Amino acid sequence: QWQREYVTSNDPENRAAEMALFLTFLAYSSGGMAVVKTAASALKFYTGLRGQEANIFADPLINTVMKGLDRDFSKPVLQKEGFSPAEVMKLVKYLLREKIAPKLTDLRMATLTLVMYTAALRFEEAAAIDLKNIETLVSGNISITLRKGKMNQLAKDQVIILPKADSGVERDLDVTQLLHRYTTPIKARRYKA
Repeated sequence: QWQREYVTSNDPENRAAEMALFLTFLAYSSGGMAVVKTAASALKFYTGLRGQEANIFADPLINTVMKGLDRDFSKPVLQKEGFSPAEVMKLVKYLLREKIAPKLTDLRMATLTLVMYTAALRFEEAAAIDLKNIETLVSGNISITLRKGKMNQLAKDQVIILPKADSGVERDLDVTQLLHRYTTPIKARRYKA
């Protein structure tokens, strides 16, 4: 019916172009890919029943049109909203809330939170940091050597510098101070053993 209404010539060489136009027409007239996918499955089945050897859906033009329609009608990816600096500081303060000394697990989580936020790392990258890859520079900044990152698997020994905070920042909220506070007892225990 569509072919009779919209196609003027019946050239067998233009079957792929006609099919591409038909699928595009279906997508935009019905408002979605569900109808297009159903029609494509039905047409594949129908051409198989007729014994046609050349499958029109293997044509590169049809594949390109289907991918384009998929993109046009796909739902947009909602980006997750990141933490604000105030929210990160509130979380760190909450983790370090003990009057005498925070628990080691809370200190570790607060340290990882600040390291991840300051260096823009994923949890897996921050958790994989080894003590031997942390170095304090003369300036007071901390250098961390990462073995590899999730987004760049080929980047070996990537160095990240964690800046020392300004003098107005609380000691607990300075990532370099917190990292020293967490790693010093661990290093001491490791070297004793």
